[in-house]
Amino acid sequence: MNKREHAENEAVVIRDNASSEEDSELIAPARAQAHLWPWFFTALLILTLAGSWAQKEAWLDNRWMRSTLINLTLPLENREKDWLIIPQRVKSEWVIRDDNSRVLVISGSIKNLLASSMAYPDIEITFFSNHQPDRPLATMRLPITEKADTKSIAQTPFVSPKALKRATASSQTDFIIIVESVPDGTGDFTLSPRLR
Repeated sequence: MNKREHAENEAVVIRDNASSEEDSELIAPARAQAHLWPWFFTALLILTLAGSWAQKEAWLDNRWMRSTLINLTLPLENREKDWLIIPQRVKSEWVIRDDNSRVLVISGSIKNLLASSMAYPDIEITFFSNHQPDRPLATMRLPITEKADTKSIAQTPFVSPKALKRATASSQTDFIIIVESVPDGTGDFTLSPRLR
């Protein structure tokens, strides 16, 4: 190799080194990529949890959801909305006992609206005035008991049967309530489930 070729090779190497130094000054440093997806998922999760908490009463009114949570043994309070006294099954009659006293016998059916076993509520009876139907005269609460036969109702003293403890899932239970002292001037009554 002659001197001239050697000088040209050195010039090319020097130019290559110089151009790489100039290019490195012009190129911006590499930047890390933005990772936005984790932030989007976190924001979505926070919004979902906040919305669920704000609508807690609405989803707790859903019977399927309540049944599932109760069956998973989560501590949910019993609610009166979980029970229905079937209006078509409610009947009342006066029974004269062997000592000539009268008692009001109210029969009906109560339904467990959830697909889970629950403790029975009491039944609240509100008596209304005959002359002023919007005026309540008295209120009493009685437990749901085993059905008494008509022969035992007619005897004095009446021994009330044992109170029922738990209703099975989606069950319907017949009940009889014996009211020994009805307020004077009673025209009508209502029945409502009330939690113990």
